[in-house]
Amino acid sequence: MEEILINNIDDHYGVNPTYIGQLGSGRLNAFKALNAVQNVISAIKNPKNFNATPIGFNIISLSWKKNDDNNNVMIAWSSDGIFGKPQNGISYSIGQTLPGGGTVIYSGNNTSFTHSNLNHSTTYYYKACSFNGLSEYSSGVLANATTLCAPVSELPFEESFTQFITLPNCWEIIDNKSNGQVWSIGTVPSGLSGSFGNYAYVNSDGYGFFGSQNTDLITPEFDFTNYTDVKLSFNHFYKHYSSSASVDYSIDNGNTWTNLQTWTASTTNPTTFDQTISAIAGESQVKFRWKYIGAWSYYWCVDDISITGTWNGPIIDFTANPTEVYPAETVTFTDASSNGSFTSWSWDFGEGAIPATVTGQGPHEVIYQSYGKKTVSLKVDNHPIKTKAEYINVVKQIFSASETYTNGDIPTDKDFTSLPGASSCPGYLTVNIPLGAEINGVDVSYNMTASSTGRKSHQRSQLRCVSPGGTNETSLAVGMGSSIGTQSYNRTQLNIANEVAGGGEIAFELHAGRTTAGSGCNSFFNKVDNNSWTITVYYTLNPFYQADFAADKNSICEEEQVQFTDLSSGAPTAWDWEFPGGTPSYSNLQNPVITYNDEGIYNVTLKVFYGSIIRELVKSDFIEVINCNTNILPPGWDIINTGNTDLITIPENAILTIEGEALAENNWLGVFYTNDNDELRCGGAIQVIPGQLNTLTAFGNDPVTNEKDGFDFGETYMWKLYDTEAETEYPAFAFYNPEMANKNGVYGIGICEVEKLGSIQTIQVNLPEGWSGFSLPFDPLEQDLSLIFENIEDKLIVLKNNDYLYWPGQNINTFTNWSAYYGAEIKMSQSALLDISGVLFSKTIDLINGWNYLPVLSQSPILTSDIYTALNEKVEIIKEIAGYNIYWNDMNIFTLDQLQPGKAYMIKLKQPAQLEFSFQ
Repeated sequence: MEEILINNIDDHYGVNPTYIGQLGSGRLNAFKALNAVQNVISAIKNPKNFNATPIGFNIISLSWKKNDDNNNVMIAWSSDGIFGKPQNGISYSIGQTLPGGGTVIYSGNNTSFTHSNLNHSTTYYYKACSFNGLSEYSSGVLANATTLCAPVSELPFEESFTQFITLPNCWEIIDNKSNGQVWSIGTVPSGLSGSFGNYAYVNSDGYGFFGSQNTDLITPEFDFTNYTDVKLSFNHFYKHYSSSASVDYSIDNGNTWTNLQTWTASTTNPTTFDQTISAIAGESQVKFRWKYIGAWSYYWCVDDISITGTWNGPIIDFTANPTEVYPAETVTFTDASSNGSFTSWSWDFGEGAIPATVTGQGPHEVIYQSYGKKTVSLKVDNHPIKTKAEYINVVKQIFSASETYTNGDIPTDKDFTSLPGASSCPGYLTVNIPLGAEINGVDVSYNMTASSTGRKSHQRSQLRCVSPGGTNETSLAVGMGSSIGTQSYNRTQLNIANEVAGGGEIAFELHAGRTTAGSGCNSFFNKVDNNSWTITVYYTLNPFYQADFAADKNSICEEEQVQFTDLSSGAPTAWDWEFPGGTPSYSNLQNPVITYNDEGIYNVTLKVFYGSIIRELVKSDFIEVINCNTNILPPGWDIINTGNTDLITIPENAILTIEGEALAENNWLGVFYTNDNDELRCGGAIQVIPGQLNTLTAFGNDPVTNEKDGFDFGETYMWKLYDTEAETEYPAFAFYNPEMANKNGVYGIGICEVEKLGSIQTIQVNLPEGWSGFSLPFDPLEQDLSLIFENIEDKLIVLKNNDYLYWPGQNINTFTNWSAYYGAEIKMSQSALLDISGVLFSKTIDLINGWNYLPVLSQSPILTSDIYTALNEKVEIIKEIAGYNIYWNDMNIFTLDQLQPGKAYMIKLKQPAQLEFSFQ
C-alpha cells in the first residue's frame, strides 16, 4: 500500500526530493491508485515481510518471509530508492536492470541474502518481488539500510562542513546535559572569520540566560596503524565568558580521553591549532573530540579540520585503461599496489561489470553492460579496501544516418499557411537505421527559393515524422525578407522521432506552404529546392541486447543431434533459428535440438527479439557433419529413424558401470521398446565417452506405418549395455534426475537426464529361520524395503543395524531405501528364498574404527583371508552375525574361511579404512 501511494502522488519527488522511497507530499491521483490496488489484488502476492540490516561497514543482510504460495523471490537494489516493476514473462538474471530502475542482485528460493562489497556509511535501497514459474511478479515491498562507518585509514582527512546543514556521516554529537543544547552546523553572527560557508559551532549565548551546555563534537574513528607524524590542525574562534573549550584525543575508540589543549580565554579570530601528536601514531582506534562547557557564555566555532601523517605501510592502488568507454568495450584493470609483499587480491568492478568480481592480481579485462559512472574497489590481503568512486564512465555511443531528397523540387501549397493544417503535396523521405536502434534526435536542413511575385517572407514549412510513434514540429518555420531569392533552413536535435521504436525505415514528410500568389500546389512562386532537403537521424544501439549461442558439439556424425543453447544477453522474448542442413531447418524454441542427416559443413543463424528490438547473429561453418561408418551398431541394435525424437542426456558426472566397474570408452548404451510381437527392438543408441556430456536420441513410433517401429507416448525406456571389447550385451537399469520434467524415463514427457546406469545383476538369497546376517551385492531396482520383501514379508520379523530398523509388524521403517553398502541382522519366522535384481555402482565401502556391519559386494563367495590382506592387517576380527565362526588372526583362529553373498558379517578394525571388492 505504501508503494501504491508513493507511485500515485503527482510530482512528489520534485516537491520533496529528500523523501525518495517514502511517502512525500503531493496530490494523490485516486484513479491511478485504484487501478494499482486492483492490479495488486489480482497479482502474485508480495513476500510477507522484508528487512534490511547492516552487519558491517560494507555488508547489509537481507531477509524475508515467503508468501503463502511459497513463491520464489527476486531482489533488486538502487542507490536512490527509485525502482521499476519487472515485466511479466521475463526471467531476470543477476546484474540485469529492471525497466524504470533497480539492479537484480538475487533470484531464487532462499529467505536471506547478503549484499556485500558496499561503500561504508552509505544508504542502499531494496525491492523484493515474489514470482511464480511463469515469471509473473508481485508489486514488490521496499526496505533500506545504511552501512556502518568504517575506520578512516587514508590521510589526509579534511572536513570544512561547507556542504552540510546537518552532521556529516560518521561524526557524532554528544549531549551530556540531555537538554538539546549541542553543537550545530551553520554560522554564528560575528562568528569565525575566514571560513567559506558553514562550520561547526556551539552558540551558548544563543541558548539564552537559562541555557547550560556540556556537549562534545566527535570525529569518526581513525586507523593510524601505518602512520607516523600524525598532525591535527583546525581553525577556530573561542569567545569566552565563564566557559571552557578543549580538544582531546582517544586511542580506545572514545572510552577514555587525553587532553591536548583547553581554552579559558577568548582567542583571536581566527586562531589555528596545529599539533603533531606522537601518542596516536600506529594506533588503530583513534578519535578526536571538541568539548564545550558553558552557560550563557558566548560561543565556540570550529572549521577546516585537517589530519595528516606520513604513511609507512603498504600502498594499495590500481589503474584502469581506458576510464571512459562505450558499453561492451574492454577496460583493463592493473594492480598498482606497492611498498609490501602481497598474496591475495579481491576486485569489485562495480554495477553492470562482466565479470563483476574476480580474485588474483591481474591484469583483468572487464566490460560493462550498463551506462553511468562505476565505483571500483580493490582489497589486497587484509589491508583497507582501495575504492575509487565513479572511476569508470560508461557513455552512450551516438551513431547517425542521413538521406537527401532527390526526387525534384517540392512544391508549396497555398492552402497550408497555419497549423494544424497540412500541405496536400509534401515531400516524403525515409532514413534507414539498424533494427532495434533507439533514436536520440533529428537534424533537418533545406533551401526554399522564392521567384516571380513570390517572397521569402511568404514561405511556411514544417517537418513531420510519420512513422508510428512519431510527432510533428510544434510550430511553422517562417521565411524572412520581402525579396525573391533562396533562404536556408536548419534545425537540430528535434525530438519528433524519439518515440519511434524498433529502428528500420524512419519516414518523414516536409510540408511546405506559401501565404500568397496563386492557388493549390505549385513551384512557380515558392518551392523547396531539389537535393537540398537532408534528414540526419541520431541513434544509439543498445549494447546490452546481443544475440549469441553455443552448441554442445560442433563436429558430429550423420543422423546425430546437436543441442543448441541461447546465450543472448538482455533476456530476449522470442527466438528465430535457421539451420541449413538440419531437421528441423527452422525453430522458434529458445534451446532447440536439431538433427543433421547429411555430411557437410553448415551455418547457423539466430535472430532474437526484445520487444521491437531485434538482434541477429550468423556463425559460419559452425556445424560439421561427417560420415562415421566406423561406428557400427552392436548386433541386433538396428535403429529406425522415424523422425519422431525424444532426448536423453547423460551428463559428465553420470555414474555408468558394468558389474560395478566403470564403463569403458566407446561401449554402447541403448534404449529398447517392445514391437507388435513383444520383441525388444533398439529405439536409440550411443557410444559413450565417459567424462563428457553424451546425448542419446530415442525414436518414437511412426503413426503412418502399419507396424510399431518406435516408442509409444509414455512407454518406458528399457536399457541395455554393450561391452565392445568383450562383445557382451547386458540388460541395464537407469536412475534419473528427479529435477527434470521426465524424471522416470518414458518417451515423450520431456528431456530426461540419467544420473546412474549399470548392468542388472540377479541373486537368490537364502534366509534361514531365526537370526542371520543380510546384505545385497548391489543397489536393488526397487529400493523400498516393503517392495524388496513383498513376497516374503509374512515371514520377516525384523531387520536392523546400528542406524536403522525395519519392523513391518509394528509398521516401523527408518531405512527408507536399501543400499548395497548396508549390512544388517535379519530375523525370520521361517526360512525363505528372496529373488532380487539390482545394479552395483561402486565396489568400495568405507569402514570406521571399531565394529562395522560388513556387506558382501559379490555374487560369489569371498575368501576371508582376501579381506584381511586387502585391508593391510588393519583387521582385528571378522565374525558371523548369528553363528560361531570367526577369523581372528592375532589368536590364530580361522573357522570363518569364506564370506557368502547375501549375508552380512561383523568386522572390527584397528583404524578406519576403505575396502574395495576387487580381489574376488
